[in-house]
Amino acid sequence: DLWPDYAKVALSPEAVAALRVDDLKAALADDLARGRIEVTVVGDITETAAREAVAESFGALGPRTANAPTRTTYRLMPQRAGQVVEAAHAGPPGLAAAQLRWPLFVDGYGPRDDAALAATLASLLEAEVIAITRQRLGMTYTPTVGLSLPKTGDQGFIFVGVESASGDLDAVVRGVREAAAGLARGDISATAYEAARRPIEADLEARLRDNGSWAWLLSGSSRHPQRLAAALGGAEALRRQTLDDIRAAAARWLTPEPFVALARPASAAPTSGAAP
Repeated sequence: DLWPDYAKVALSPEAVAALRVDDLKAALADDLARGRIEVTVVGDITETAAREAVAESFGALGPRTANAPTRTTYRLMPQRAGQVVEAAHAGPPGLAAAQLRWPLFVDGYGPRDDAALAATLASLLEAEVIAITRQRLGMTYTPTVGLSLPKTGDQGFIFVGVESASGDLDAVVRGVREAAAGLARGDISATAYEAARRPIEADLEARLRDNGSWAWLLSGSSRHPQRLAAALGGAEALRRQTLDDIRAAAARWLTPEPFVALARPASAAPTSGAAP
């Protein structure tokens, strides 16, 4: 990537429509012609053969200049959790959606123990959200629970996304909050904990046996050498954590109010009243 550490920029439809091929050529030509190149080779090949192959191809190019300096400023998440953002959508009038985010204050390249706890907690939350919103309430079929640990932000977050009939949205959001509150209280059995943790550990170990995963880990490692150390330490951190650790993490991260965004059809958007 030409600008690996730059924040993404969203362009308006008008700005995108105004772009021309010559604009892109002018923006990319210098980097493509003189920018630094990193080559990652993974597979059944010796170091000598890899060096010779690279020397005969990329190594035959002229001297390259350094890329832009690594971005050192972090994008900061607002420190006002509990906000509710209401929006009206122009999609199907019978559907609504919501997303809830709990800040984690975990750098993606930071301590592996925190990242491993966050991954386990997200898996536990997914199971609880499905049990309440889909199985008990029957108001949403595909709740999405995920974990984001950005490398250019001051913190990550656990998020839950749900879609439902517009009249059910508030009840579904309350169900998501109920799931998070139960975990925050420490309502986590040893069986549920192991069911959440073991698949993550197995996936990490499987990735370290796959060439594609190694290629991804090593790509960009000259700029971010900590990426490799973080990946190698992930499985060990999962084995080191305990049920008490995850209960403490759940209380720390899921007790505070989340950020909440609600999208309802324009005809159903509330004009007043408490947020779910």
